[in-house]
Amino acid sequence: MKVKAVLLYPIFVIILGVLFLLLKPYTNGGNLLLISFLIVFIYSLLAGRRIDRLRKIHNKTKNDYMIGHSRKDGAINGMLDLSIDLVYIIEVKNEELYITSVNKSFLKMFGLSKRKVIGSKVVELLNSEIADKCLQVIEKQSSVDFLSNVSFPLEQTHLDTSIFPFEYLNGKPRYLVCVSKIISGRKQAEELVKETENHFQFITENATDIIVKLASDSTFLYVSPIIEKIIGVKPKDILYEYSLFDLIHPDDHKQCLDFFEKMQQSDEISAVSYRAIRVDGSIIWLESTGKRIQQEGEMEFICITRDATERKVLEERIREANQRLEYLSYVDELTKVGNRRKFDLALKKEGQKAISLTVLMFDIDCFKEYNDLYGHVLGDSCLISVANIVQSTVNECNAEVFRYGGEEFIVLYPESSNDEAVRLGKQIIDAVCSLKIPHQSSSVSNVVTVSVGLVTIEKSENIFDPYNIIDYADKALYSAKNAGKNQVRVYEEKAIII
Repeated sequence: MKVKAVLLYPIFVIILGVLFLLLKPYTNGGNLLLISFLIVFIYSLLAGRRIDRLRKIHNKTKNDYMIGHSRKDGAINGMLDLSIDLVYIIEVKNEELYITSVNKSFLKMFGLSKRKVIGSKVVELLNSEIADKCLQVIEKQSSVDFLSNVSFPLEQTHLDTSIFPFEYLNGKPRYLVCVSKIISGRKQAEELVKETENHFQFITENATDIIVKLASDSTFLYVSPIIEKIIGVKPKDILYEYSLFDLIHPDDHKQCLDFFEKMQQSDEISAVSYRAIRVDGSIIWLESTGKRIQQEGEMEFICITRDATERKVLEERIREANQRLEYLSYVDELTKVGNRRKFDLALKKEGQKAISLTVLMFDIDCFKEYNDLYGHVLGDSCLISVANIVQSTVNECNAEVFRYGGEEFIVLYPESSNDEAVRLGKQIIDAVCSLKIPHQSSSVSNVVTVSVGLVTIEKSENIFDPYNIIDYADKALYSAKNAGKNQVRVYEEKAIII
C-alpha cells in the first residue's frame, strides 16, 4: 500500500506542471506559485491521511493474523496436553533439530519448565538416538517406531517412540511430531480409560495400543486404527464382521470371558493376558486392561490392548534360562547326576518326611592308581560310566545317586529297610563290575570295582539326624575298604557288620 501511495507523487508533479503552463498567460508568476503551493499542501494532507489509514489497516490485519496464529498454537497445545504420553513437536531448522512444542506430560516427566525446554536441541535434551531417528524420518519422509532409553531426573526410562513428519517445505518435512510411550506397568492404560469421551477420540486415533469400545453384549462399538497393524484386520471389518471371541485363541476363551464378566461386575480396572489369532494364522500375545463406563444410561466397556508378544517371548527365554541355571546348580557337570548341593537339600527334605531313610556311600577302589596308570581323561570317562550304571540301578528302587566329591558317590534311599538297602548295595557292586572297565593297577580285581558303606535309620531312633547319617555311612565305607574293598558294610550304633 505504501508503494502505491508514493508512486502518485510523480504523476501529481506532471499534472501540476501542465496546469502551470496553461495558467501562466492569465496570471502573474506570484499568484500561480501560491496556487501551486496550496495544491501541493492540500494533496500532502490527503495523501498522508490515506497512508496512515492504510498503515492502520495493515497493522490490524497483521495483529489479527498473529492472534489467530497464537490461538491455533494454543489449540494444538491444548490437544497435546490431553495425552498422557510424552508428545513433543520438533522443528527442522538449518539441519538442526529444535523442540518447539511439548505437552504437560513431557514437562512433568523431565521436571523442567516450558521456557527451558522450548528451543532446546533434541540431541542435548533427549539423546543422540532420538535425533538420529528424526534424521531418518526426514530422509525417508515416513514415520518410524523404536524403543529408546532416556535419562529422566529420577530414573532411566525406556520409551516406545513414534515419529511422524508433517508440514513440508521444499519437499522436506519442516516439523516432526513425536509421541513417546513409557514402558512400565499399566498406569498408562488405567489413565486412558478415565479420559472423557471428547478426549477419547483424539487419543485413540493416535495411540499405538488398540483401544476398543464394547457394548454390554460384547459387540464392537469402536476400534482404533492400529488394530490393522497388530491383528491384520481393518477396523470397519471388526465392527461389522467379527465378534469379540473370533479373534481370541480357543484355549483362552474362558479367561477372556472371566475378564469380561469381571468388568461387568466391578468399577475397578480389570486385566487379562491371552493369545490372539492374526489374519495370517500366526499367534500373538495380547494384554488388555478395561473397565465399565456409563454412556447415556447404557453400560459400555473401554479396553486398551497392547501387543505383548515380544515381552512374552523374552519372559519365556528368561524362564528357560533360569531353569537351565537351576539345573546346572544342582547337577554335577561331569557325570550329570545330582551334586552335593542337591544331595544336601534332598537329605533335609527326606529327613523331615521319611519314616526310614538309608544312605549308601560308595567310591571307586584304587582310583588314584587308575588315574596314574590310565590318565585323567580315562579317569573322567570311568566316573561317568560308573555314575550312569548306578543311576540306572537305583532308579528301579526309587532312589537317587549323587556325586559327593572326587570318586565318591552317595545314594539316598528313602522308606527302605536294612535288608533292602543291603540288597541295593550289592546290586551297585555287581552293576559296576559288569562294566568290565580294565584296571590293571587295582589290588582287588583286574576291572574297576566299588566299595559300599550304608546306614539305615528309623525315625523312632534317637540317632535320627540327617547330618550324622553321612558320618555313619562314611564309617561303614571305611570299614569296607579296610576289609578288602569290593563289598558292602552296614553301620550300626555299636558295630559295623556285613
